[in-house]
Amino acid sequence: MKNIYKFLTLIIACMLTVNLSATYYIVGDGTDDPNGKWCNGTNWEFLALDENNSITFYGVAAGKNYGFKITNAADWSHDQYTTFDYDNSDAPLYGGNGGDMGFRLTEDADVTVSFVDGKVRLRATKPLAYRSNYYYIAGDKSAMGSWSENAVVLTDDQITFSNLAAEWYEFKITNGTWDKTWGYSELDVAKSSPMHKTYGEGNNICFRLQAAADVTVKMENGKVVLLIDREYCVTGIGGWDAVTGYTLTQANNYTYTFYNLSSGDYRFKVKEKVGNAWHDDCTWGYDHLDTENSNTGGDWDGDSHNVGFHLNTPHDVTIALVNNKICLNVTPVYFVAGNGNGGAWLNGVTGWNPSAAVNRLDPETNCITYSGIPAGTYEFKVVKGAWGEGNEWAAGNVELETSSKGYQGNGTNNIKFDLQQSTNVTITFNPETEKISLVSSHGYFLSNVYSVTGVEALTGANWSATATDTELTPKGDGTYELIMRNKDLSVGNYDYKIIGGHSWGDGCEYPTSNAQVSIPEAGTYTIIFTLNPVEGTQSNAVYKQQDVTISAYGYSTFYSDKAWTLPDGLTATIFTQVNGTALVGESIDLIPANTGVLLSGTANDTYTLLQTTTDVTYSNNLFRGTTSAETIADNGKVHYILGTKSGECGLYWPSGTDQGVGAFENKAGKAYLEIEPSAAPAGAPGFILRGKDVVTAVEDLPVNEDAEYYDLLGRKVTHPQPGNLYICNGKKVLLF
Repeated sequence: MKNIYKFLTLIIACMLTVNLSATYYIVGDGTDDPNGKWCNGTNWEFLALDENNSITFYGVAAGKNYGFKITNAADWSHDQYTTFDYDNSDAPLYGGNGGDMGFRLTEDADVTVSFVDGKVRLRATKPLAYRSNYYYIAGDKSAMGSWSENAVVLTDDQITFSNLAAEWYEFKITNGTWDKTWGYSELDVAKSSPMHKTYGEGNNICFRLQAAADVTVKMENGKVVLLIDREYCVTGIGGWDAVTGYTLTQANNYTYTFYNLSSGDYRFKVKEKVGNAWHDDCTWGYDHLDTENSNTGGDWDGDSHNVGFHLNTPHDVTIALVNNKICLNVTPVYFVAGNGNGGAWLNGVTGWNPSAAVNRLDPETNCITYSGIPAGTYEFKVVKGAWGEGNEWAAGNVELETSSKGYQGNGTNNIKFDLQQSTNVTITFNPETEKISLVSSHGYFLSNVYSVTGVEALTGANWSATATDTELTPKGDGTYELIMRNKDLSVGNYDYKIIGGHSWGDGCEYPTSNAQVSIPEAGTYTIIFTLNPVEGTQSNAVYKQQDVTISAYGYSTFYSDKAWTLPDGLTATIFTQVNGTALVGESIDLIPANTGVLLSGTANDTYTLLQTTTDVTYSNNLFRGTTSAETIADNGKVHYILGTKSGECGLYWPSGTDQGVGAFENKAGKAYLEIEPSAAPAGAPGFILRGKDVVTAVEDLPVNEDAEYYDLLGRKVTHPQPGNLYICNGKKVLLF
C-alpha cells in the first residue's frame, strides 16, 4: 500500500511539472529581413506562440514588406488564420481575408504578434506603413485600366477620379494579379455612397453616374470604400421635382428630416438629384425599403413602387439611405398648449393651440424653456400634435421627483402653477414613461393662497378644496400660518393636508400623503398649522386651551395643574414675600403648573391660555390654589383672596375668617395668598390693587362694621355673597 502511494505521488508530481505545448504557430517570410529578426530569420517555418498566444520579434528591419499567417498546428494541413483585428492593431496593415497578412515598417522596430478570439493583432514600437503599390483598380473603363490587373495603382491605398463622366461603371480591386481580388462581397456598404445596383457579373462593384462627378475608391481595413460626390433627394413630399427636392448628401449622412410634418397621406422615392430624369439604377423606392429598420411605410401606388405612409397627427419624418436601402422612421411631435397671455409664456401663443411650432418640444431633448414669465397663474398640457384621446398628457403625468414643488392639478386636469415673481420655467416630456417634468428656475412654485383641508371634525368641511376659512396667512418670511382656535375635539387622530390654490394636485399638496393632528385627551384646542412651500415642509402644533375672563376691575386669579402660555395683553404676577407693609411681586412669562398667579388685563375681556409642555417652578410663591371648589382648612396662616372693599379691588381676608385666619371656600381654578402670621401686616385687611399695575403697598382700610350692601334693585342684603355685584356707599362693589 505504501509503494502504491509513492507511485501515485510520483505520477502527480510529474504531471505538475509538464509544460503544455503551444497551440498556435506563426509562419512568415523571415529571410526578407536583412537584420534576420523577422520570424527569427526563418522562411515560412513554424514558430510556436507562447502561453498567451503571443510572440515578439526584436529589431525587425524597416523598408521591407513582410507577410505571414497564423496556424493551429506545425504543418499546413490544419487551420490557417489570416484576419486582422484592426481595432486592436497598429494601422495601417494590408492583406488578410484568406491571403497572407502583411505590413511594412518605416523604422526598425520590435513587432509583437498575438492571436485573440480568432483574429490576429499586430503591434510595433514604431509606426507601420502600407506597401505603396499593393492595391490596384481594374475596371470596364479606360480610366480604370480597362480590366488590367495592375495598370492603375491606389497610392496610399486610395485613388480619386475627378469629374468622372456620366456613365455606367464596374470595377474590382486587385493585388497586382488576378490571384487576389476585392469585389462587391468586400464592399463596405455602410461607409460607401449609396448605389442602387451594387454588383454585376463576377462580383464586380457597379454604379451609375447621371452627371459627371468626383469618385474616390480606397481600401480600409481590408474592405473597399466607394465615395461618389453627388447628391440624392426625396421626391414626392412637396412635389416630384428632383431639382428642388429635399437633399441627402454624404455631409448629412444621407439623411433628411421633415420636422413637424402635418397629418395626411404621403408617398415618395429617393433618387439622384440631377434634373428630373429617372433611372432605375439611381432610384430607390418601396422595393429598397429596409422594413426591419423602419417603423412605417407601405407601397400605395402599385407598379410605381413609391414608399407610402400616413400620419394621424404631426410627426417628424426621417428618410435616410443606409446600407443602400431606405430607412423611414416617424417620430411623434410634442407641443405645450395652454392659457397663453401673449407674453413670454407660450411664446405669445394664445387659445390652447396644440400644434404651434414655437411651443414644440426640442426633438433631441423633448424639452422647452420659457424665460422671464411674469407673476401670474398659468395652465398647460403636453399634446402630441392635436387634441384627441391618447394625444395629451395632464397633471396626472407629472413626475414628482424631477419637478419643482408647488404646481397644481390632478388626474386629467390641466397642470397649473402660480408665479409670485418673474421666473424661468422648463417643461420636459419623456415619451417612454409618459411623464412630465416641470421645473422653476427658483426651484419651486409658490401658490397665491394655501389652505388646510381635512376631515370635517377638524376643518369644519369634509376635505373641501374651496373652503376659505382655513386659508393660511403669510408671515413675511416666506412661511405661512393658520391659527385654528376653539376646536372641541375628542381623543384621536385627525387627517389633513395643506393644498395650494384651492386645487388638488400632488405638486401642491403638503404632504403628498395625509398628515395628522393627534389629540391626547378630549377638550378645547388651539391648533397652529405652518407651511414652508420653498422647502416643501409643513407642521402642526396642538395646544389645549382655556379661557379666562378678567373682572370689571382688571384682575383675576388663576390656578391649574397644567402649564399655560400667556396671550398678548395678559400679564401674570406672583408674590414672593412681604416686605414690611408691602408685597414683593414678580411678573412671569408663562403660568407654571400648580402655581397660583394674579392675572391683569383689559376689564371684562376674555383671554385664551394655551397649554404648554414648557414648565418652571417658583418655590417661594405665596400664591396657592385649587383646581376645583374646595374648603381650605384652618392651618393658622393668614389668607387673602381677590375681592373689593369700599369699591377698591385688592387681595383681602376671606369672609368668615378671623383676620384671614380660619377655614374658607376657594373657587375652582382660583388662587389665594397664604402668608405666615409673623409676616402679615397687623390689622391690615388686605392689599389694594389700583389701575393695571399691582400696588404692593399695604394700605389700612377702615373696617366699617356698619357698611350696608344693596342689590342692583335697591334691596338691602344682610349676607352679601362673593361673586355678586352690590351697591355699597354709593358705589358698585364686586365681591370675590
